[in-house]
Amino acid sequence: MNWEALGAIAEFLGAIAVLITLLYLARQIRQNRDSVESASAETVVSNISSALQNSASSSQVSNVILSGSENIEQLTEKERGQFLFWFYSYFRILEQGYHHYLNKNFTSSIWEGHARHAQTLLSNPGVMKYWELRREVFIQSFRNISILWPHGKPKLFRAYQL
Repeated sequence: MNWEALGAIAEFLGAIAVLITLLYLARQIRQNRDSVESASAETVVSNISSALQNSASSSQVSNVILSGSENIEQLTEKERGQFLFWFYSYFRILEQGYHHYLNKNFTSSIWEGHARHAQTLLSNPGVMKYWELRREVFIQSFRNISILWPHGKPKLFRAYQL
């Protein structure tokens, strides 16, 4: 066997090694992408759950949210402040979720679940009033309310009527 044949074999083995390395890297990138998607979804869900649990743990805050959802004007000035701050925080979390969705860290089904919850909230007159008053503080793409309603604006209904 001459040096040229050995060189050709070495090049072939080198090409195989490069191919194996590329396949390994592709697998690692896919696993990393899955991890990022999972962490992004978990963060948003955790933040939403925390906001909902905090409001549910206080009957006073729950009453402010439920009453204000129907009619923000009936709240006292202090209650209106609580209502505005709570929904600012909630919509900021949704905006974060939308950002993850745009960056493909969420699947469309994850985002649509969050959007449906926002639709439920926005179907209440007080929450819609909040959105009209404060939507300018959110990023332009999120402000476009149609992103929350990919299948058309829902009919108004009471969100938390038991």
